[in-house]
Amino acid sequence: MSGFDAWERKFTEENLMRSVQSALDHAIQYGAQRMADHIETRGTGNVWNGDFSRLENGRPGRTGSIPGRVASGATRDAVDSKITQRTATTVAGEMGWLEGSPEYALFQELGFKNALTGASVDGMFALRDSSEEAWEMFKDELAQIVKEYTR
Repeated sequence: MSGFDAWERKFTEENLMRSVQSALDHAIQYGAQRMADHIETRGTGNVWNGDFSRLENGRPGRTGSIPGRVASGATRDAVDSKITQRTATTVAGEMGWLEGSPEYALFQELGFKNALTGASVDGMFALRDSSEEAWEMFKDELAQIVKEYTR
């Protein structure tokens, strides 16, 4: 392999990894936004009424269980995404509740039995579903990258 061929190959590999990182970053940002949307719109399956605006972190004007699960906004606001690793051959990222999520976030995600009322609360599955949406987007973008680099 000539010096130029080696340079061209390295240049192409670096551009490919930049493209893959961009696709991953785009997908996990999209996934994080979709997760926040799911938290805002997926109710518990149980209807309740009460003035949550009086709580310390209460959402002004929230007086019932519909439409989603945002009382203070802490669960929704803790959703994030980031690229966690980049090497010459690997790109990794994550999305969801990465750091500092409220303790009850996983209960809301997976469902639980309310200790006060005994009622079962269905999970919202915001992380699961948004991860699947992000994965589909990432696969679509990778397919486009493959087409570009195999022409």
